Amino acid sequence: MPERIMPGLGLRAFYDPGQRNWGTSVSEDLRALSVLVQARALSRGTALPGSGGTGDVYIVPAGDPTNANALALWNGEAGAEDWVFLTPQEGWQVWVSDEARHLRFTGGAWVEVPRPGIVPVRTLTVTAHTLEAVDLGSILETTGSSGVTITIPPEAAVPFEIGTLINVTQVGTGVATVQADTGVSLNGVTGGSVALDGPWSGAALVKRGADAWVIQGAHESADDARGQPRDSGARSRGTELIAGWFDHCRDAKRLRRAARSDTQLQQMKRSASIVCRSYSTTG
Repeated sequence: MPERIMPGLGLRAFYDPGQRNWGTSVSEDLRALSVLVQARALSRGTALPGSGGTGDVYIVPAGDPTNANALALWNGEAGAEDWVFLTPQEGWQVWVSDEARHLRFTGGAWVEVPRPGIVPVRTLTVTAHTLEAVDLGSILETTGSSGVTITIPPEAAVPFEIGTLINVTQVGTGVATVQADTGVSLNGVTGGSVALDGPWSGAALVKRGADAWVIQGAHESADDARGQPRDSGARSRGTELIAGWFDHCRDAKRLRRAARSDTQLQQMKRSASIVCRSYSTTG
């Protein structure tokens, strides 16, 4: 039976009886298994040193011109050790010691494996950004004074799973705009494009179907019940009015002292309720 490559890690097996040099293949495959079972690497950002120590494994930095993203292990006979490189396959997962986190190889890059309750934050320094696989589950922050356009790509370009959640926060004064690419629907806005409300406003992007997304949060098309855009100035005035009212009437004793009778007390409470309801439908 001729030697053949096994699925998964690509190990070799089924050697012909008496096949020469089969021991070399077995040793190389055992070395790969030793690295990949409970895989650990010292770093992914440190430039590969000229020499290593017994058991050293690194992820070669993404910018390396020859072995980018490969697993590098220091191995060889005594006195002849050298770096051996393993080309990563889709789905490989490695614990990186200097970051204390797991990374997964996907889409040609090592990305962080999501941890419960921990959301990666990515700062966008460009004026145009198309969502990519590494944005999955992240908060994208725009921090500059120039506008930034964030584009949702079609499924054929980036196959995000249904249920994907990506948050966008405008930190700086430059307006952050979210738009859908051709063939993609963005529900919750008119025209497939919308700007966020201003500094420190944010919105959540959720994929709900093939080339179908929903945007929710503080954006300019977050309309009131009558379908009219919110007036940020009116909202601020409404906020001040209500805050002033309840600062004055926060506790029942002060409210009662302000009223001349129980009837007037009830009228004041009803007025406060009307103000609140009015604000909630117009702000």
